[in-house]
Amino acid sequence: MHEPPSQPVTRLLDLARGGDESARQALWDRVYQELHRTAEACMRRERPAHTLQTTAVVHEAYFKLFNRSCEDYRSAGHFFSAAANAMRQILVDHARKKRATKRGGGAGAVPLDGDGFAAEFDRDPETELAVSEAMHLLEKEHPRAAEVAKLRYYTGLTVRQTAEALGVGDRTVEADWKFARAWLYQRLGGE
Repeated sequence: MHEPPSQPVTRLLDLARGGDESARQALWDRVYQELHRTAEACMRRERPAHTLQTTAVVHEAYFKLFNRSCEDYRSAGHFFSAAANAMRQILVDHARKKRATKRGGGAGAVPLDGDGFAAEFDRDPETELAVSEAMHLLEKEHPRAAEVAKLRYYTGLTVRQTAEALGVGDRTVEADWKFARAWLYQRLGGE
């Protein structure tokens, strides 16, 4: 979430909230590269030869974001968090469609590495759905830890960037990230 010295995202959100269509276009121009980086981070964890392209994920996410009112976004951090959630949902919906076309079912244990996530974490639809369901449960039980996990894992934000987006300290993010990894590890078949 590196903002150049031009009009800040939060200001553009405020103007768009007031109905300024030129602000909406300026917002798109302003956030496009960041949204593209977020989508690239999401797609790196997908299986090779994924049928969705990064740019398509960005555009679908943008349409999801702006089918809602700009009033829903309180800040740039909130907007980018909503964007990461939209991209995650696009990929989960895609996995559900692929799963529906396959026979069999039931996800087994999800292999996890020492940092809490496997390199092949989102490689197949079954695993992707298991992760999505676990994240949904984490959101219900521990909302802030889930938000940290989404920002760190799905968008690839650093601890500092995550702290800024959520308005908390670095140590809080580190603690929530450690907790979320352990919680997800246990739910996804870890020993």
